[in-house]
Amino acid sequence: MIRRRLLIAAATLVSGLVALALLPIELISRAPVYRNWLSQRAANALRELVGQGGTGGLGTAARNAGLTPDQALGKLMSRGSHAAFLMNLSDRGLLRSYLDERQRDDFATGRVDYLEGWLLSETEICIAALLGD
Repeated sequence: MIRRRLLIAAATLVSGLVALALLPIELISRAPVYRNWLSQRAANALRELVGQGGTGGLGTAARNAGLTPDQALGKLMSRGSHAAFLMNLSDRGLLRSYLDERQRDDFATGRVDYLEGWLLSETEICIAALLGD
């Protein structure tokens, strides 16, 4: 009887751990602490890539146009998984190629907008909103 209870408890524990391991990062990403951390991490990686000059004031214009940093982060991650986006943040070369591909795709599919006299892709506007220069 004790072995059966122990076996049931062990099976329950293992199934719980497996379920937790399979929990998609997209569900975890809804937590405000995670969103703040990811937003900060993305802004730091983008600032390192763009340079100290930033976006020349376009970040303020992007925010004035109604795009919040949280919405910008959501749009940057919308065409892939959060895990892939995190991997891209860890390497400048990966991040640059990811953003270049997104920008080409934006122009090819018409996801562009005029902002402060510039024709920018949706990706460029999101970067500006995240950096907020």
